[in-house]
Amino acid sequence: MDRVLLATSQKNIPELLVQAEHYGLGLEIQEFSDPYTLANDWSKNLRWHQDLLSGFSGDIGIHGAFFDLTSSSLDPDILEVTRRRYSQNLQIAAELDAKYVLFHLNYLGNCKIPNFRPGWHEREVAFWSSFVREAEEVGVPILLENSWEDEPSLIGDILSAVDNPFLKACLDIAHVTLYSDHSVEEWISELEPYLFCSHLNNHDGNFDMHWPLSRGIVDYVSVIAALRKSAGQPYLCLEMPSWSEMEPSLSFFEFPEKVKADPLAAN
Repeated sequence: MDRVLLATSQKNIPELLVQAEHYGLGLEIQEFSDPYTLANDWSKNLRWHQDLLSGFSGDIGIHGAFFDLTSSSLDPDILEVTRRRYSQNLQIAAELDAKYVLFHLNYLGNCKIPNFRPGWHEREVAFWSSFVREAEEVGVPILLENSWEDEPSLIGDILSAVDNPFLKACLDIAHVTLYSDHSVEEWISELEPYLFCSHLNNHDGNFDMHWPLSRGIVDYVSVIAALRKSAGQPYLCLEMPSWSEMEPSLSFFEFPEKVKADPLAAN
């Protein structure tokens, strides 16, 4: 059966928590990817989430910081800020008993300098080989998510070189179909040994719209079928702005006992 998560913001998490409990789903908390949240007293926000999620029976994931951060920077000050934000996210993930925390690599695919990729790869391997030790200490796996990467080997080669069970992959299907000429099947095949989660939403072929699975150019019947064949049975996370866009997408998944009534309909 599919392991489905709903991506939350601080605004919609109360509603999504009710729906997740009702349908037997998990949550990916994305509030702590916000730079303003992390730059201020995020401990209050963490306590608010802890209180809200007290007693929640589903699995939890954390989307980590990514705005303006890069783990391959040549500037040591930028690397220091990146490491500090990622460390904050790991601490939050541990406090919320999360199954993972994910980060973007933010590869600059339009940089055509011949030696860019080799140097980028070397710096990424150095960063994650060191930082993954923090993940081991708190017991929370780190996932590397594709954003603008145009080839699956960009991520796969890093994971292979670091070779640590606490460093895995999150495959964003919309990003693949927008920014890569390689097929979804190629990406799944390359990342399968490390695949822990997949972000799902649809789009018009031009912009990352975060539409429901049934609206857009991506054939999610085929995509989900391919993901189900992955040995690790990755989490399938609906990354859309509201429940009204997530709810129609539930028909794509298989549940032990799918409940069709809306738990909020009577309210």
